[in-house]
Amino acid sequence: MNSGKNVTEEATLKWSELKNSLQEADQKELINLLHDLYKDSADNHRFITARYAKKEDERAIMENLTEEELSLFDKLKKPDLTEKEKSQVKKVTKELLSKLKAEKLVLDWRKKQQAMAAVKKEIEDELDKGLPESYNPKAYEEKCDIVFQHIYDSYVGDNHSIYEATA
Repeated sequence: MNSGKNVTEEATLKWSELKNSLQEADQKELINLLHDLYKDSADNHRFITARYAKKEDERAIMENLTEEELSLFDKLKKPDLTEKEKSQVKKVTKELLSKLKAEKLVLDWRKKQQAMAAVKKEIEDELDKGLPESYNPKAYEEKCDIVFQHIYDSYVGDNHSIYEATA
């Protein structure tokens, strides 16, 4: 695997070669250079993605949360939380996910208005009783909406989620 500096130098060199190729109008060489640039770009993307995933795994361990809890926690937290408030947000994160998965995320919940309303109400109730007092009513409403959208996007129902493949 190339280091970041070497990759940048190689990309700059290839771009220079590309410009020269354009001036010479040698289409075959140009196509090969574009292919090489694309291939390097895909390799870099995979490297960056793997590096980010590793950092997120380490952060989840440091926060004492699972991957799915960390994702929800990130949506619930706000800047400048005290350690006590951060602990409260972690607690409500864990309790909310546990209750939703046990009781509300049933088969086809996203297709049924009543089931969706029950999920929304559970989110509102748990956040109302669990978020720190520093969350004003506007922040509370925003967090309820953000969490509902996250749950809707991430949990298909009957305990199937985007986190299954990575767990």
